[in-house]
Amino acid sequence: PPLKDKVSTENYDVIFIGTPVWWYTMAPPVKTFLLQTDLKGKIVVPFCTHGGGGAAATFSDMETFLPESKLLDSFVCFDKSFSQNELTKWISELDI
Repeated sequence: PPLKDKVSTENYDVIFIGTPVWWYTMAPPVKTFLLQTDLKGKIVVPFCTHGGGGAAATFSDMETFLPESKLLDSFVCFDKSFSQNELTKWISELDI
């Protein structure tokens, strides 16, 4: 689907991209964002939530749209079942 507004990422080196998992991949608006946004040379930190099927192909699909970006370790959570400690640990291990 078309996005209402264009997002400028030119002033950022690190971009966090999150999505719910829809039919084993990223939500369509996230795909549109990746297709419309130049993230060449950016550090991309992917994360997702799911309702039981896991991340499936979400991150590998994202990677196909980001060939010239550096993808860091992703974060996956089931529904709302993650702790603040898990989130803090993930972010601190990113070393950004």
